Amino acid sequence: MPSKKEIDTTISAATAAVAAASSSPLSSAIAAACAAPSLFTSTVAAVGFGTSGIVAGSPAAAFMASYGGLVSSGSLCASLQSIGAVGLGPVGFVVTGAVGAAVSIGVSAYSARKNSSVLIVVQSKDGLSLAVEVLSLDTIDDVKSKIEIKSGIPKDKQTLHFSGIPLEDHRRVQDYGIKDQSVIVLVCYP
Repeated sequence: MPSKKEIDTTISAATAAVAAASSSPLSSAIAAACAAPSLFTSTVAAVGFGTSGIVAGSPAAAFMASYGGLVSSGSLCASLQSIGAVGLGPVGFVVTGAVGAAVSIGVSAYSARKNSSVLIVVQSKDGLSLAVEVLSLDTIDDVKSKIEIKSGIPKDKQTLHFSGIPLEDHRRVQDYGIKDQSVIVLVCYP
């Protein structure tokens, strides 16, 4: 069974590879495809499926003891014992890599949707009207900074309202249901 240090090193290296490549969905998927087999085999070893069988005192041993220790052919426990003993093999490596890549692409797509670009219209009582591009995960404080850049009005002099509700600086655009082309009312204080 690999040591805790070896497992931690493998997990850290795989996590770093995914994080470093997360700038685009494709590079993230490639990193995840490379990291997934190592993460999977490290996890299998960490729970107690070692090269010489199930390690005494491990979670795998406790699981086997809970049902009498009988391992039927083709069962999950038998498969994990084989992986612990000989590794994933070529097919397992490809399958685990493909699953890692698919999960990475799904997470990237979900993240891109969660932080989508929104074009809002900012209007003040004195006739000022601005189009400001924000992200759905931007805070209201971030929005005020963008308004300051475009209008020159200091953000500490701004109060923003949407649908008659004053917007709180620490909350996010998506918290208020602000969508593309929403009108935000700007009230300025001297």
